[in-house]
Amino acid sequence: TVNIHDWNDKVISSIPFTQTVHADVKVSGPVGPGTGAVSVRTWRNATCDGTYVSETVTTDSAGEADWVSEQSFSAPGFLSYRAGYVGGNSYKPGWSGCVAVEAVKATPSMTFVLHDGSHKVPGLQVELGTAVHVAAGVTGPGGNPTRTITIHVYTGKGSHTEA
Repeated sequence: TVNIHDWNDKVISSIPFTQTVHADVKVSGPVGPGTGAVSVRTWRNATCDGTYVSETVTTDSAGEADWVSEQSFSAPGFLSYRAGYVGGNSYKPGWSGCVAVEAVKATPSMTFVLHDGSHKVPGLQVELGTAVHVAAGVTGPGGNPTRTITIHVYTGKGSHTEA
């Protein structure tokens, strides 16, 4: 079997595109673990089709090879893996099914702070007529986003303006 893990070694099917993934391969059957060579193929799609990268590793005494074919993403998209066992004393050669992972857009962190005219952060209340302005920022694990921030200023019950 092939599972895709994150850097915490947790089985996943999707992950923010800013993180890396790797394959965990286990060879087993009715007579115990299968030891020997395993070829792990990685595709940059969800279907295990087309051009791939291959890495050959040896399973441990429990029939497992972990941290195989560590991959990163440059943008949201897919990776898929298949593992082929070359055979051994107990088992014939064979291939796993195709297992895919989706790299999704990262979740940003946002800050929103009101400042007075001298750039001091006032308390929760200001005197009527005191001018305030907003300092807003967006950061993310893939770098700072570069799109526009839209701020809606509510001027009364049920009404607003866009800043």
